[in-house]
Amino acid sequence: MYIYWNYYKTILIVNVSLSVAFGVGYFSMLPYIFATIGFVLSCFLVQFFENNTMYLYYNLGFSRTKLLLGALLFNSLIALFLLAIIWI
Repeated sequence: MYIYWNYYKTILIVNVSLSVAFGVGYFSMLPYIFATIGFVLSCFLVQFFENNTMYLYYNLGFSRTKLLLGALLFNSLIALFLLAIIWI
């Protein structure tokens, strides 16, 4: 579980930055941007710029698909939490 969280932390930093940049003026749309556009772009950017760090995860026995599914799970939980905060 720690490996998934470690991988997701790199995606989270990029995702929050992109989501805030895209969501300027649209605060109520922030969870949707965070869960969709921000996540897809951040996964692409992390994969593009940190391609050599994937060898670390391969050596530990984690494939790229497993890591992306774990990141999607974490991202979905955080997006649901943000959506619940905005609805309250």
